[in-house]
Amino acid sequence: MDEIPRRIAIVGNAGADKSRLAVQVSAATNLPVFHLDRYFWSAGWVMVEAETFDARHADLIAQPVWVIDGNFSRTLATRAGAADLVILFDLPRWQCLWGVLKRVAKTYGTERPDMAPGCPERIDFGFLAYVWAWKRKRRAQTLAALEGAIDNGRVLVVRRHRDLARVWEKLNTQAPPS
Repeated sequence: MDEIPRRIAIVGNAGADKSRLAVQVSAATNLPVFHLDRYFWSAGWVMVEAETFDARHADLIAQPVWVIDGNFSRTLATRAGAADLVILFDLPRWQCLWGVLKRVAKTYGTERPDMAPGCPERIDFGFLAYVWAWKRKRRAQTLAALEGAIDNGRVLVVRRHRDLARVWEKLNTQAPPS
């Protein structure tokens, strides 16, 4: 039997449920969860300096155990190289867009626990366009960053939510109740 992963990266388009899965995996495995959005943004939706984010990212992946959700392509190859398992959400774009719209409707104006303080949920049409175009514009870049992990069999691709059963098998634990 394979060893249970202790460093898990969760990547893919926005709205795919990366953060929710990260919290569920953390609860099931007792691994600490880190949402990269909390380290990338500062209050008022202001991006932190690249050097600051990179240092924060380096500190996170240097830890012996973690669940990290988020893409941030500049650091993805490094994170994937440090991960025992990478979960790649590769869902249809309409499903991701629907996920973002549901999230906005549910949490509009509030600060989500996976987001930096001072960044309340909002409608951002540029972000919606990003989600719609992710497969066409970002997917290839994501796969290229994951190449080493793919070659070593450390990437689990989720194309449908029912594929998540394979995640729980890999983690040797039960899926949480829906």
